[in-house]
Amino acid sequence: MSIFDNVLDCGKDLERGTSERIINTDFDKVLAIFLGGSTRTLHAIKLLYENGFYEEGFSLARILLEAVIDLFYISLNKTKNAEQYIEFDKLKANEQVDMLSNLNASMTSQAKFSIKLKFKDKTRWSQLTFKGMLEEVFPNDKQLLDSHLLLYKNLCNHSHPSASGLGATVIWAKEDISMREEYREQSKKVLPLLSCQLVLGIYFTINKEFSLGKSTQITKLNNEVSKLAQN
Repeated sequence: MSIFDNVLDCGKDLERGTSERIINTDFDKVLAIFLGGSTRTLHAIKLLYENGFYEEGFSLARILLEAVIDLFYISLNKTKNAEQYIEFDKLKANEQVDMLSNLNASMTSQAKFSIKLKFKDKTRWSQLTFKGMLEEVFPNDKQLLDSHLLLYKNLCNHSHPSASGLGATVIWAKEDISMREEYREQSKKVLPLLSCQLVLGIYFTINKEFSLGKSTQITKLNNEVSKLAQN
């Protein structure tokens, strides 16, 4: 079995444990959302990887990185931040209702969600930039903060139509062939390790908060990823 399969199996175990719980609070909802979402995203990356779409897989890895930082940030103040995360989604839903109404679109329901919180920034649920959330999550570790910020910038190159991101798969001249192949070999090695490590960070938090008893399994998988990275 691949490292993808092992981590996905762990996700299934966590989902089974979570399904037996009663989801009451906004923080419980957030944990369930991130568990299902990260597992599905990792599965999608696995499918891309198996078909040689490594560069495209990094675009989805960016989603996992954002999810990790979102979840870590929410965990700093579980009640307030989880409510804000949920309420912001309601805000966007209301904006969608308003837009469709203005277009005279046929709608099955005009009911709108009630919004408890006020948002000055209509594009960021946390009201902070990605760097701003990193500073909250890693307040005393500049090296860790900088490494995550650099990783985020690199992953953004694959998520947007940048020259460096899209150009990674283009051969401009014969002398580029060996360079491209070397790059792709590195991508092939890094993608499963990076994406699995990010998902395990999410799993660790969910396991801890829901007391699912899978810490040994998650730690073992994390060690496996570390060993593979050293080879």
